[in-house]
Amino acid sequence: MTDMNSRTTLILSAILLIFSFVACSPSEEAPSELPPGTSLISLREFGKPFSIPVPDTSQVKLTMMETSDGALTITAGRNFALTILEEPADLDLRKEDLNADEVNRLARIVREDSTGLVWESAITEPEFHFVLNRSVAGARYSFMDAPGFVFSEQDVQRMFECSSLAK
Repeated sequence: MTDMNSRTTLILSAILLIFSFVACSPSEEAPSELPPGTSLISLREFGKPFSIPVPDTSQVKLTMMETSDGALTITAGRNFALTILEEPADLDLRKEDLNADEVNRLARIVREDSTGLVWESAITEPEFHFVLNRSVAGARYSFMDAPGFVFSEQDVQRMFECSSLAK
């Protein structure tokens, strides 16, 4: 009878071990590594079939506001505010506009590739901006810093990174 109990215990232990591996495996929807101090939020209730990392909402107030044109602005505290549009941005046109702007003058391009731009400009003080085109969940979106805010380079780099991890 003890041989039967040992065998049952061994089988139950193996089953529990398998379930613990399955339960602890990372979700396919979540990026494997989130930026420090962020948590993943779903945007499904706003018609966006993906999630995005945002600053830890236990430390800052999170607001999400959709406009009539389908843009979604996510704000978390004073150093994180990004807008998501349901179409890619024209990066060449954006660069032309940056070079032609005589009020908010382009100081330098911080980062540029085929999917996005990060730049520094200034009216009186330096400020940083970004735009990133991404295909997420089979649709094309543009992510950018929300208008009306002044961000540091670190703020914009964090928003750019969070946007690049939308899944």
